[in-house]
Amino acid sequence: MTQLLSTVKKFISSPIAKSVIVLSCAIPSLRQCFGRVGVTPACFGNRVVRVPFRNRSGGLLIAGASDVHLSFQLFWIGIDYYEPFTRTVIELLATRTQVFIDVGANLGFFSLIAATVNPRLKLIAFEPNPKMFALLLEHKRVNGLSNLTAEPLAVSNCDGMSQLFLNGSDMSASLEPDFQDDFNPALRSVLVKRTTLDSYVQRHGISGSLLLKVDVEGHDKAFLEGAQATIAQLRPDIVIEVLADFEPSALEQFRQRGYRFYRITHQGLIASEAVTLTRIGDFVFFNYLFTTKPVAELHGISKVIRERAQHINLYRTSKFFDHPV
Repeated sequence: MTQLLSTVKKFISSPIAKSVIVLSCAIPSLRQCFGRVGVTPACFGNRVVRVPFRNRSGGLLIAGASDVHLSFQLFWIGIDYYEPFTRTVIELLATRTQVFIDVGANLGFFSLIAATVNPRLKLIAFEPNPKMFALLLEHKRVNGLSNLTAEPLAVSNCDGMSQLFLNGSDMSASLEPDFQDDFNPALRSVLVKRTTLDSYVQRHGISGSLLLKVDVEGHDKAFLEGAQATIAQLRPDIVIEVLADFEPSALEQFRQRGYRFYRITHQGLIASEAVTLTRIGDFVFFNYLFTTKPVAELHGISKVIRERAQHINLYRTSKFFDHPV
């Protein structure tokens, strides 16, 4: 059996691997069959694979399936693996805005989603991790996103240089040296440039309706300090990762500007006075929507989320979190 698996893997690593990728994309159920005989995207080398986009023709072209966790899971499990309900919120909001700023873009998943649903959208993606920034640039190239500006910058509360701390996961990097110290501590750091959102927006003359996605791995307080003018002037919808309780004073500043806070879950958008990490049963929901949009419009988004949730096995998504947070 071992020899058979070795032969199959060697076969799949040949140029014929391209055919396997094509078949897997055309007939997603075949991926499970290939998996049973030991064939995974790790056998595909540097090939670009297509991830089908639910209810849309084509799909996302994704690189890095051989050695990047998210790329691997998106191809093998499908697009609903990663943050399916946050993705739904971004899909719906991106169709109604002019600018999407992706802070902590990683490989650019949400930027690709936003670009797919709104090709006229102006996209700016910040990713300071050199490995993931290179993958972001590759995804810009292979998906033909001429409207995407990729910036190798960390976004914080001042301009300058800073150490970015990297751990064993390609899903997270932080300007906070003790981020995830209890279960996934930093292994090394790299020197990166940083900016505030306010100074970047001012330098580049960004205006119009804005959707902002923020995933800065525990650095959200500093990020928001450097984004006060942008938030006050443009009043963007903000999709933000929440790993710990928000300070009441920070929330009060948002309330004074007309913002309300919603947990993004499989049950829809849940209004909340406090902003804390959300657990529902076996699942963890990290993201919130901060918005000034009318409640009726948010009810429509919640309805779409609940409809999609009926067809998603949460145990096969990133929402099933198997380590303490």
